[in-house]
Amino acid sequence: MKKILLIISAMMVLFSCGKKEAEKTDGGKQGSAMSELKPESGATLKIWESKGKEADWIKYVAQEFEKKYNVKVTYENVEAPDVVKKLQTEGKTDSGAADLVVFPHDNIGTAASAGLLFTLDDVPELVNKVEQDFYPGAVSGSKAMDNKHYGVPLAMETYALFYNKDLLPTAPDSFEKLIEATKSLTNKGAQKFGILFEPANFYFSYAFLSADGGYVFKNGTDVNDMGLNNDGAVKGLEAMLKLKEVSADKAQDVNANVIKALFTEGKVAAVINGPWFLSDLKDSKVKYGVVPLPTINGQKPKSFSGVRILGINSTTKYPQAAVLFLEFASSKEMLQKRFEMTGQIPPLKSFEPADDISKAFLAQISVAEPMPSVPQMGAVWDPMGAALGDAWAGKAQPKVALDNAVKAIKDQIAATKK
Repeated sequence: MKKILLIISAMMVLFSCGKKEAEKTDGGKQGSAMSELKPESGATLKIWESKGKEADWIKYVAQEFEKKYNVKVTYENVEAPDVVKKLQTEGKTDSGAADLVVFPHDNIGTAASAGLLFTLDDVPELVNKVEQDFYPGAVSGSKAMDNKHYGVPLAMETYALFYNKDLLPTAPDSFEKLIEATKSLTNKGAQKFGILFEPANFYFSYAFLSADGGYVFKNGTDVNDMGLNNDGAVKGLEAMLKLKEVSADKAQDVNANVIKALFTEGKVAAVINGPWFLSDLKDSKVKYGVVPLPTINGQKPKSFSGVRILGINSTTKYPQAAVLFLEFASSKEMLQKRFEMTGQIPPLKSFEPADDISKAFLAQISVAEPMPSVPQMGAVWDPMGAALGDAWAGKAQPKVALDNAVKAIKDQIAATKK
């Protein structure tokens, strides 16, 4: 992006993020609007990012950015899940906080509501670029409840179907076909199964509920409109329960360690898992493949996803340089390099990985939904886990189980308002 129009000046940017501190230091004066984005004179930037491969990549981007814009960017290790909490307590850049921060999207609601982040809606050309270049799920992951953008997506992860090629030479394109193909392979007494996943783990099971129209909160933000017990969600749960014929009888018997052990021993035809499972299979002798989640009742499951976001501290002294860094870091060239260095898939529409595994995850990412980032999401996990467990065990019919969960969620949300 060579030229970009700014709607407001640097001080107006800080004000738009809800920060009053700037007014104390300069009397609240606003500069003139700028017609061309360029680094402020003497600009330097600091970024908080996790260690390891992510740090290696951000240091590479910083080096290339400095070559292009003559702006020094320094790295400081703050693990992504800790970034927003650290911003809340140490967020003023004049006290040494970072100008740029990388964090998981489900923290964005907290950060935005506290006025900790620069809103990119003040830079419409960058927002338009993000909305055009990235998959919708990644774009929605960068937004808060006010529907404003608070960062650019760097990576997105979700889960897909791993299958044993010796047991399933061809991956079924529907869960109905998977059941038929693996009935003869299932011997529960010998711990041999057609499929394993964590049925009482809402993170994974959401894909079934979502396929035919279930949802957590409408548009991910309307907590007054829940769709976890609507007709689509019930239909999806009923379809999920059919998998029990070729899966474990007890949900509590299935966890990540069990899935890893039985799949690597060649006892399971297919498992639902994420890219983190690849490291578990590195030394395994199992011949496996990965495909997007099969259809359910003819519908594509919308799996939950997590989005890694790069945002700007609202108290940065160099908003122009920071916006330029976001644009630079989220370019196809830099995100391709990120993929090469970290293996994390950029949710760019133009990204075309060469390997089949990345292609499979990217295909699932294209229909995935970011976990809602609103604070009320915290009330969802336990009731839904209990409902899914009850349904899997046959203790409650799908509709009853989901009705009970929604009531418990609404009660918890209401209790927080008192």
